[in-house]
Amino acid sequence: MFSTTLKILPGLLLLLATQMLQAQDIRIKASVSRDRILIGEPVVLKLEAEMPKNVESGWFRVDSIEHFEYLLPPVKDTQINALTILFKELHTLTSFDSGSWTIPRYVITINNNRYLTDSIKIDVGYSPADPSQPYHDIKDIVEVPE
Repeated sequence: MFSTTLKILPGLLLLLATQMLQAQDIRIKASVSRDRILIGEPVVLKLEAEMPKNVESGWFRVDSIEHFEYLLPPVKDTQINALTILFKELHTLTSFDSGSWTIPRYVITINNNRYLTDSIKIDVGYSPADPSQPYHDIKDIVEVPE
């Protein structure tokens, strides 16, 4: 009986350790729907934070993003599971500045620890022009009869 206990005890300790480690997982993620857009096209920035239920946390502080404008107000969502809480925040943005721009890293504080998302590069460009097609200049103002 003593040898059977010696065989079962390490397995129980391993199972308990995995449960404790799993409960302490904190995942922070930032992603975009597209990394290349045309000027004025929308892109969705998604910020996510998954953490155990028993932690104190703040929220991502997103104010304005240089070279980008908001098309819609941010949408926040919270999902509560048996062991974890998942925070999601969606930002619908666009840019009217062509070039390669970076969405900065964002900070969230969980149990007095700061966690950072990755920064994200987005290329903003013009629609491609076909040089074989004739050029159409801007037309003058046309007077209309009263």
